Amino acid sequence: MRSSVLAAAALVLASLAAPGFAPAARAGAWTREPGSLFLKLGYERWYTSARYDSTGHRVSYLPPAQGSIEKAQYRSQVARLYAEYGLMDGLTAAASGGWATIEAEGLDRFSRSRGATDVTLELRRRLVRAPLVVSLSGETKIPTGYEPSRFPALGSGRPDVGVRLDAGASNARLYVTADAGYRVRGGAQTNEVPLGIEGGLAVIKDLKVRGALRGAFTSGHASGGARFDPALSDSRFVAATASLVLHDRPFDFVFDVDRMLSGRNTLAGTRLGFSLWYSN
Repeated sequence: MRSSVLAAAALVLASLAAPGFAPAARAGAWTREPGSLFLKLGYERWYTSARYDSTGHRVSYLPPAQGSIEKAQYRSQVARLYAEYGLMDGLTAAASGGWATIEAEGLDRFSRSRGATDVTLELRRRLVRAPLVVSLSGETKIPTGYEPSRFPALGSGRPDVGVRLDAGASNARLYVTADAGYRVRGGAQTNEVPLGIEGGLAVIKDLKVRGALRGAFTSGHASGGARFDPALSDSRFVAATASLVLHDRPFDFVFDVDRMLSGRNTLAGTRLGFSLWYSN
């Protein structure tokens, strides 16, 4: 999977040469102009009754309780805020955080957690301007004081640090960006290798479509106990995203559908999202 994603990225990037539009949100290899600001306010909803176990098989989110005919369910609703700011030519700072309500129903129990999610801080430095834009990013994830032993958990409660290399190219109607990184996770969780490729096409003047493949790879192991908790599991996954972007200056209205294609120790199903983008 890793080799096929990178090969596809290289072929498409090589076919683009002229500078043009770049993705506004989490702009891949592109950095923002000095003094410019981008804000994204979003909402995500993920209801599922299935997960992928440690062998990659799709199973019930939680084992069914004896005598119960109802399926176990995991329900997540998250409001997220993401911001980018151009510090100087070729250097961009970014930050993200959110507020989540997570519910787990199964094993004859109902559990709910609500609170602030981890805060992520990022600094992105452009290394190459053209013909392919290349940048290097460093990021850190900071827990917000929630209790990680509470089920379902809002996060691991431990800080993470990571680096990422992005490459991208665009012309007047099309952009493609690809990335690969390494994330050191705090506590007992296994380190991750995130990979991805994303492309966008301007269909008409005020309508764009986007598509992406993203994945993360770890050494992986089964979660302990009967209660699977995605925030505390060492997961591998491959997910696909399809998006519509409606432009109405200075705002964009974005509709996302994320589908988990395969994985280990991760949730299955589809996540829906809506976000409002602003840039100056």
